[in-house]
Amino acid sequence: MDILFKLFPEAILTISIIFNILIISIAKNIKELRNAFLLVFIFSIFFTIASLIFQLYFIVSGSELIDLSLILNNIMVYGVSSFEIVSKILLSIVAIILAFIVSIYFYTDKYEHRYFKLEYLPLFLTVLLGSFVLVSAKDLLTFLIGFELVAIPSYFVIALDNKNKISLEGSIKYFLIGSISTISIILGILIFYIFNGSFLYSANLNNFNLISLKLGFLFILIGIILKLAVFPFSFWIQDAYYASRIPYLLLISTFPKYSVVLALINMLSYIQDGYFKILLSVLAVLSMVMGVFWALNENDIKKIIAYSTVFNMGFILIPFTGFSFNIEQKIYVLSLVNFYIFQYILSTILILGVLLYLEEKYDTTDMLKLKGVLANNKALSFLLIVGLLSTAGLPPTVGFIAKFFVLAFSYKFNPILVIIAIIFSVASLYYYYRIAKELYVEKEFSLANNLSSLDFSLKNSFLYYVSLFGVSILLIILGLLPYFITNTFYFITYTTIKF
Repeated sequence: MDILFKLFPEAILTISIIFNILIISIAKNIKELRNAFLLVFIFSIFFTIASLIFQLYFIVSGSELIDLSLILNNIMVYGVSSFEIVSKILLSIVAIILAFIVSIYFYTDKYEHRYFKLEYLPLFLTVLLGSFVLVSAKDLLTFLIGFELVAIPSYFVIALDNKNKISLEGSIKYFLIGSISTISIILGILIFYIFNGSFLYSANLNNFNLISLKLGFLFILIGIILKLAVFPFSFWIQDAYYASRIPYLLLISTFPKYSVVLALINMLSYIQDGYFKILLSVLAVLSMVMGVFWALNENDIKKIIAYSTVFNMGFILIPFTGFSFNIEQKIYVLSLVNFYIFQYILSTILILGVLLYLEEKYDTTDMLKLKGVLANNKALSFLLIVGLLSTAGLPPTVGFIAKFFVLAFSYKFNPILVIIAIIFSVASLYYYYRIAKELYVEKEFSLANNLSSLDFSLKNSFLYYVSLFGVSILLIILGLLPYFITNTFYFITYTTIKF
């Protein structure tokens, strides 16, 4: 019972996944069952959040800090302290937002939605489960399990639109890249175990005296940055994003990035080797430069978001490129990066939420074909602009505060890298401006006369707008209360590490 309580959120998700798979395998009339499945799907995430809140209350309510982590032979193998629980709550908040947007999008009484696949629901929950495992992993084998739980469903999600050759091609490319990533990580884990006899982060990453251990972590790092699309391992991301329908892109562009970044910063927080800091500096600069360079001449919005991801993954590496890991700085960086990636995921959801409507109605995300499409839709225009402002890092959104905090902290130890980041952050404003200009400012709309044959219906559009407006308000409120948010992250991380 003790272990069940510690793993209660993971147990809820596992049961939900098994239930969905069993029902799908025996369902004869999916059309009648799909709306019930959507309700079960949403409620399972709500129950997961409730169990996480209960765990957090149990930890902080006592007179002394209580740790629910799994400990075997006095060794922590699975972290369930306050930092991990709050990170999982944030992941669950993202899951709820996505679940509402996608469920509203798929819900219809008149016909079977042309992109709806019931298999999406257990795949979604599996990715969320894998994200939980990645956040709590304290050893390399647990990390590998979480990594695969996140990666494997992502390959299938892209291919759910199986009538589209581009989707199938993108899924195959993503699978091949993901396989290379997994092989690299497994090779690194084997090197660690052969030369150090342990899978634990603390035992391997604190001791970099041997060249073999540095080589092992290099292989693991290559596998991770392949998943995060950090340059030069970012060549796959534009194909994967372009091949995915927006409902599926919402999944593969959020959970995997968030959870793998949290796992990476957990590993990097143990490492004090100067050579890896230099390597991270190079990767950060190249990712920011190439992310901006590739996006400047791109017309498809999904590909621009892919290149923006490359830029932001490089930006996230900046705090890890030069400071000494004393306890106070370690605590601050963990909370800072968690805050940054959370707001970036929310900004991405808002932009993709608007594109969800446009792709469904006009069957394209090319901004030249969609020129002027939002000129008469003030609601979607507002939502798009808020999402672009936050992603670009402009006030009054939380994106501005998050970038400012990262740059202000990093300037103390790596001012040159900060200056480069500022320059290319300013340069990135151009392609965000292009999206807003083409979709809103321009009055020409070339597809208006070619849509008579496209069957479009978005039932419950009111709830769809409410969901997106909720995200936009959250981005603005977080921007107006930055210190409350960052201090909360800091306190949670502080209590976890001090314990």
